[in-house]
Amino acid sequence: MAAELDTYHNYRHTITSTLVKRTINTLEQSATYHRNAAFYLPYNFNLPTTLHTSTSSPSRARIKESPSKMTESTASQTQNDPPKVLSDLQTEQTTLNRVSHRLAMTDPGPALEKVLSLLLPRLLSRIGKNDDAKKKHKKQRQGSAAANNNNKRKLSGEMTVSTSENTIYDQIDSVHDAIHKKLIEMLTHTMKRVREDRSCKLPCGAVLELLTTTTQQQSSEDDNGAAAVTNAFTVNLSLMFLTLGLNRCSPKECASLLPGLLQFWASILRPTNNANNDDDDATTSSSIGVLHFMDPSRKMRHDQTWHLIFRCLESISHNPTETAAARRAASSSSNDDATSSSIDTASAETSSSSVSIPSLINKTKQMIAQSSLISATLFDLFVDIFLYTPVTGGTTVTPGLSPIGYQRLVSGSASQKSGAKNFREEFVTRMSLRELKLKLLDLIAPCRRFALFMLDKQQSGGSDDDDDNDNVNAVGDEMGISRTVALMVLLTGDPDPDIKSKAESYLRAHMDSYRGKDIVGESSIHDALLGNSIALAQSIMSFSIGDISSANSKRRVKAKYQDDSVALKSLQSSLGLTYHYDASNDAEQKTYLSVCRMKVPDYTATPALKFVAKMLEDNPKLFQVGIDMGLEEADAAGVYVGTLALAVFSDLRRPGSSSSSVLESAASLLHALCVRLTLFYDARTGSGRDRLRVLLAQSLKLASDVLTPTSAGELTSTGTNVTKTAIGVEIRDHCYGLISTLARSNFALDERQEIFDCGNSSSSTSVFTSIATATLLFGCSSNETEILRPRATSALDALLGGYTRVIALRAEQAKKDILAEELIAKNNVSENPWADLSANGSGSVSVETKGSKDVTESLARSLSPLIWNAARRSQPKSSRLAAARWSHELLSHIDAPNAYHLLCFLSGDDDATVSMIAKQAMGVDKSLGEDINLGSWTKDDSINLPSFGEIMSSVVRSKSRPKYTEFHLRAQAASLRFMVQSLFSEESFYGDELGGDELRIFVSVILDTLSSYRDKSLSREETDLVDECAICLSACTSSSLEGRSLVRNFHDDSGFGFNDISMQALSSHSAKTRRHFSEVVGHLYEDHALWTDSPGSFSVSDWIEITGLKNMATICTKTLGTMFEPSFVLGEVHGAAFLGSQCVRALRLAETRNEQDADDGISDCWTACADIVSLLGKGLAHSDAAIGNACSRAIVIAFSYDGQDAPNLNKKLFDAVAIALGKMNASLKKFSSIDHADANRAASLIEASGLLLAASTSGAGSSNTTEEDGFIGLGGARLQCVDSLFGILGSAVYKKDDELSLAVGEALVKYADAFGQGEWSSSGTGAEWPEGPYDAEFAFSLPPHVHILYTLFERELKSTNPMKKNSCAPVMLAIVGHASRLCNIDTVFSQRAMIQEVTKFMIRFQNNFIHLLSHPKATQLSRESCCRGISALRGLSTVISAPATETESLNARLLKAFGETSNYGGSAMIETEAQARERRNDGEASNFDATSAEVGGTSGLSEAALGAYREMSSAAISCDRPD
Repeated sequence: MAAELDTYHNYRHTITSTLVKRTINTLEQSATYHRNAAFYLPYNFNLPTTLHTSTSSPSRARIKESPSKMTESTASQTQNDPPKVLSDLQTEQTTLNRVSHRLAMTDPGPALEKVLSLLLPRLLSRIGKNDDAKKKHKKQRQGSAAANNNNKRKLSGEMTVSTSENTIYDQIDSVHDAIHKKLIEMLTHTMKRVREDRSCKLPCGAVLELLTTTTQQQSSEDDNGAAAVTNAFTVNLSLMFLTLGLNRCSPKECASLLPGLLQFWASILRPTNNANNDDDDATTSSSIGVLHFMDPSRKMRHDQTWHLIFRCLESISHNPTETAAARRAASSSSNDDATSSSIDTASAETSSSSVSIPSLINKTKQMIAQSSLISATLFDLFVDIFLYTPVTGGTTVTPGLSPIGYQRLVSGSASQKSGAKNFREEFVTRMSLRELKLKLLDLIAPCRRFALFMLDKQQSGGSDDDDDNDNVNAVGDEMGISRTVALMVLLTGDPDPDIKSKAESYLRAHMDSYRGKDIVGESSIHDALLGNSIALAQSIMSFSIGDISSANSKRRVKAKYQDDSVALKSLQSSLGLTYHYDASNDAEQKTYLSVCRMKVPDYTATPALKFVAKMLEDNPKLFQVGIDMGLEEADAAGVYVGTLALAVFSDLRRPGSSSSSVLESAASLLHALCVRLTLFYDARTGSGRDRLRVLLAQSLKLASDVLTPTSAGELTSTGTNVTKTAIGVEIRDHCYGLISTLARSNFALDERQEIFDCGNSSSSTSVFTSIATATLLFGCSSNETEILRPRATSALDALLGGYTRVIALRAEQAKKDILAEELIAKNNVSENPWADLSANGSGSVSVETKGSKDVTESLARSLSPLIWNAARRSQPKSSRLAAARWSHELLSHIDAPNAYHLLCFLSGDDDATVSMIAKQAMGVDKSLGEDINLGSWTKDDSINLPSFGEIMSSVVRSKSRPKYTEFHLRAQAASLRFMVQSLFSEESFYGDELGGDELRIFVSVILDTLSSYRDKSLSREETDLVDECAICLSACTSSSLEGRSLVRNFHDDSGFGFNDISMQALSSHSAKTRRHFSEVVGHLYEDHALWTDSPGSFSVSDWIEITGLKNMATICTKTLGTMFEPSFVLGEVHGAAFLGSQCVRALRLAETRNEQDADDGISDCWTACADIVSLLGKGLAHSDAAIGNACSRAIVIAFSYDGQDAPNLNKKLFDAVAIALGKMNASLKKFSSIDHADANRAASLIEASGLLLAASTSGAGSSNTTEEDGFIGLGGARLQCVDSLFGILGSAVYKKDDELSLAVGEALVKYADAFGQGEWSSSGTGAEWPEGPYDAEFAFSLPPHVHILYTLFERELKSTNPMKKNSCAPVMLAIVGHASRLCNIDTVFSQRAMIQEVTKFMIRFQNNFIHLLSHPKATQLSRESCCRGISALRGLSTVISAPATETESLNARLLKAFGETSNYGGSAMIETEAQARERRNDGEASNFDATSAEVGGTSGLSEAALGAYREMSSAAISCDRPD
């Protein structure tokens, strides 16, 4: 049979009748496969009226008579009259002889073409009917013989059938054979003449009508269930003549033939469901069996029809004769009815010149949209052609094609003009194949004129009268869009650059076609561009792995939805044909394997998979449950697409199976899919999540397998091929993104913990049993290439977030369980009061707490070595960065001591980012190197910190891991600051459970660190460490008696003792170190218990001798004296200033009058201290700002005191303080002047002057004992200094920093409130102030608290300088605020002289505040100070025992100032004159009393007035006085 088929394919290349007859014989043999013949039909053999131009009239008349005779003979055959049948057949034979003769006599050319247009269809029809009649006659004869044989038993010896009847039957058979031979002879003659005359066209439409009529008959079954089947001779010979005639048809004629060919093709592929087949696809219209491939006759017809359709499409796609006018005409008639498939109508339209190809193609498009079988089959045809490439070498099948499809394609007939034998030889060259693919691409491209698979708007829109047809068109159009996109995507991977470029441009134009447009209706833009996205993604991925792998994946998915019909329905959508077979039939199974496509080559799969990945990325609602998809359907679609994606990635990862480029595309696809599935997974609840979880776990496992070599340190590629390395980088990049996506989703919260074990399910859900994923990613961060280390770090961060979420969730659940158990226990106790009262109610809590700790103990034990290994300095930055984050965000919650030990180690990392993250986690990033403010720390700051003892044990005394002495210098500094913060964050400095040695160890660590850098030249990092040691040591000694005792008693020869600290305070190269060491020395000086054996026997002289205070003061005096020399050591002078100030303060606080004059040592010490004070005063105006600021800060330290009242000043310091005040006066004037204005130095001087004035209050009335010229004594110097402070208000330096006025106010408050009650030596008490201008002499005679008020009210506030007036508001705020603060702390302070004086002038304070607030040139600081001052007055008035009338007066004035709107000029609310006039006029027009007050509201308020009111309200709220 195969040899005969090969002969058939080559028959047209031979012109001899022998080969033609051989072909006919072959067709006769193939006809034996069709036994179900149709009933005999009436013979209607209509001959043409003329066969030759030379035919005479009598002949034409006889030919005209033949139809009636033939009709009569045909009708007579329906009667069972053998003689009549024989007579009619003989007449027919005679007629055929005459027709044959006339046909032979017809001249070639138009005459022959005209005759064949009428004769050929009838010949083809008659040869089949004659064969059917012969078979029927034979069947009837056999039936009669059987009946006669049965009658023999009844009529024995009687001959039932006469010899004459047998003779008639034999003659009938003989005539049938003669007619058959004559018809073959005529058809052979026709074939020969047509092949010789290539210009002769055949009636392809009429011939095709024979096949389509058969198709219509087959579509409607008779009552017995048997469909009518046309005779094999008619079908096969018709296909043969169509194959010959189609080459001679025009593109328009091919377009008219295409619907009929598709209809006949569908009849061959009509789905037949096997009884033993359980495949659900068997019920779909695009799913067919494989029986037609097993039947040689049907397979031959299928292959011939396939090539006929292909040749029609090829002819249609290349039509250079069609004009633009014809296309416009087609566009106007595109809404015609396209459902009719009548060949007569098609022929009529073909003959009409007004019908164009697009109008004919619209009918085909409508048929494609309405028939899933036709559209799927046609899609496979295009795929076969687009994927075809000439095979070379030993390859027998083109990748992407099935074995049967490949043989069908290459063995098809070639076009007549090519001169080739078959398809393979016709398209063997690259140029011819490129031309074919480009023409077919234009035929299906949506941006071209045909768009074969897509309906036009008129067709897809439909009408309201036919809803079913609209639904069919909508579904067909959706799948048509998907098929069009899939074909273009496949061609984007074509090896020919021209085809690839054109396909990419068409695809890009299609994807941009809806840019900037709105989609009307419920569909999204993705539906309009991609159609059925699920089917599109499934089909493209199936091409990448082959049909067999795709079918296996589909079978596995179906097994999960056996009882869900809705889900199974969503799995049946496919762009191409799907095949089903009987698994128990080996022949069918073998045939099925031959029709399965092989996977496409890598260069085709790469862009295809990238497109699917891009499609998933751009459509976030792909698996969203909505209008188009239900929950089950969306779930099945997601699982199916996910299963295929996993199969694609697994298949391409096999060694040697694919290139890196296609694997990169598969990785991007898997990543994009996981992004979509995680969104779907997070939205799902219940059992539906399990299927998605399995897919996500498998994806994680694949990604982990890809990253395993990198984590182990193996090279990803060998050699120097940059391209391979880059592709490998992209693959790992997608794997990191996949892990990050999964870790950030709810997949991380699943109880199986697959995210933490590289996709493997954990056997225990109560504890963390694996850190496989973390180990993998930490290894990747260490061994990954530089470009991907950030991605590995990002994946680690995402995994860290997963851990923290799981721990937080479990902690919350544990807390709920505890509360539930407590509630149950409480209810039980209430119900049974005689229960065991000795049972500890917290016992269950402790057990649960222990259980919750067990959950994380194993995780902490596993993670600690891993993170420590990642934190090594030999590891890259990304690894150390991840270690810092994991320690802070995860390990600190489950193993705090180990976590902070690791953070201390990382705080000295060479990378600034790693170091900063560690310092931020420790809470020392902002405080490191700064002074320690114990008052600013709260308990919440250390809520997550381990105890001080645990930190000391892990950081200082660790044995298995790096400890403090092995840290980097930066890490040691950060560790010290962290430890001191932990020390002061506890309620006690050390715990009894740890033995009480922690503080001692800490101080020893500080002193040991200092001793290692003694007498050495220090680098910057070493200097920072020494600074931090000094700061920490100062903090320990300032607040801890134990800390001071440890420093005082530290006698280790190699250590760092008290004397070393004192010397470093003078000679250290760091100003910060010198200042804090001075504080340490001062703390030790002031703790008298350290210097005596018995607390009750303290002696100043002994204390001075033991501490060496006198010697130290003398050294400081000598060093300070060098600052006026031409050359001096700045550091030593700076250290001497601070250390000397500590000596002065310590002596002032330890002074006892009993020993003051009795001991020469004490007197000498006072003399040295007086020299220090005078030198500090002289250094205030030093040209070096560092010296000047150091002296002013030293004076602050020297004269600072604890409590509200300043201690009495020793007489030996009177002159020194007077000199310091004189120098202070000069310095204030100098640095506030316009030539030397310096805000920083002025602020330092103002603070020092306030303390100096307060400390010298006790000596204000002393007489001048110094006879030097210009020396005015202590009292005069104090008054001059006060006057200089007032002079700063509104000065040039005030312009630079207006907040200096607040510092002046605080300094004046210290001066005025140095003593609560006392006897003043001045003559005036300030009871009555003189009227008139400011009297300076009177002011100098007043006590300090009266002095400042008199000067402020009578001189400063009455100044015409706006800057001076604005600067008074902060001064008044400082005075009133100080009084209000003390009184609200304790009402006893209201008896202090200053507060009583302020109370007398509360109304005046209020009036001045209101006046300044309404001043047109008030500044922001002035207005804010006034608002806060008014609030402070309110607070003061409610605390002190003031008369009720005075309090009411204050409230009334306040209400009048801020509540009345009719008092223009005296109101605090600024309004223009025009606004006031308009307000008054409105009031008069409304007959309102002009004197009445409008209280409340904001009507008529100006912008400035409303702003002032808001500021006053905010000030009241900030003072916690909203009333």
